[in-house]
Amino acid sequence: MYYSVDMYYFESIDNTFQFGRYKGYTMEYVLINNPSYLDYCITVINDFMISPNVIEQIKEFFPNFIIPICYSNKIGSYLEYLNNINTSNYNEDYNNNDYSEEDNYEYYNSNESTYERYNGSWAQDEEGYSDEDIDTIFEGDPSAYWNID
Repeated sequence: MYYSVDMYYFESIDNTFQFGRYKGYTMEYVLINNPSYLDYCITVINDFMISPNVIEQIKEFFPNFIIPICYSNKIGSYLEYLNNINTSNYNEDYNNNDYSEEDNYEYYNSNESTYERYNGSWAQDEEGYSDEDIDTIFEGDPSAYWNID
């Protein structure tokens, strides 16, 4: 596994996601198509951080987007981002365990949700449920999404 130091830092809404469901897509695309994904990244990914410039761009181009107060500790300069992440922990964890590169790759990828098996279904494309969610919640039937209370 190769860990990019700036993988989770966004200087602009033109920057692309290097991970997850929207890997390869710009933040602007995500804000247009699934703005709640930004909330997910802010709350779930410890190292995720955006620059003050991103906040200004969001205010300018997406004036109806609500920026919660919980974003405040995830806004900062690239230097603040570098100070907040501790890459030595990643290297220390890797060096203190007897992982092969394949094991490490498998371990990290096993935590990522997939969006391939039920691609084209309303539950996945419109509601955002992952393959794992559909298997677990809907017992593998993506058409059962409407039955959630």
